[in-house]
Amino acid sequence: MRPFLTIGLALLLLGGCTAQQAGYLEAKTQQIRAAHDTSAKGLKAGLCAMSLGAYHRNNTAAEKAALDVFCDPHAEPAPAVTIEGLQEFLDFQQYLRAP
Repeated sequence: MRPFLTIGLALLLLGGCTAQQAGYLEAKTQQIRAAHDTSAKGLKAGLCAMSLGAYHRNNTAAEKAALDVFCDPHAEPAPAVTIEGLQEFLDFQQYLRAP
């Protein structure tokens, strides 16, 4: 994030920069973006390459569900929360509390 701020500040300060300077700034911006994209791909690959044992030992049910959706493009996503579903949940809680 810091490199982008530096480049952005440089662009503001050098509003009338030459074509060569503008080209240099654009090249550096592309270089930083490529590095961030490579880092993101590596993080995703590492996350999805987790061993089966580590998956079961170190993750909660919610984390497992998130990993399943994130790493398996064919996984069925969790159903969306609706007002009706929330009301049913609250009604069920009241039912459980009733003596």
